[in-house]
Amino acid sequence: SRVISSNPAGGLGFETDAIVAVVVGGTSLAGGKGSIMGTILCTVTIGVLSNALNILNVTAYPQLMIKGAIIIMAVALDVWNKRVRERELANEKSYA
Repeated sequence: SRVISSNPAGGLGFETDAIVAVVVGGTSLAGGKGSIMGTILCTVTIGVLSNALNILNVTAYPQLMIKGAIIIMAVALDVWNKRVRERELANEKSYA
């Protein structure tokens, strides 16, 4: 703001970090509740991971692929967890 200029690509890539932090932090993409502490802890973890990948001279595209794989694993675990809970609830209802 001091030099009255901006870069339109200044925050490019940060949206992936935000999605990773929220999803891995415990918030479901299908809706529901998440925890603030989980998101904060995951934000710190993603920051450390990004810094470590930069130190290891990993280029931008493999970093995005790694973060995308983390999102896929988190969503898969969320879906699996929901299915297990639904089965447990169905079993409890059948016994009642």
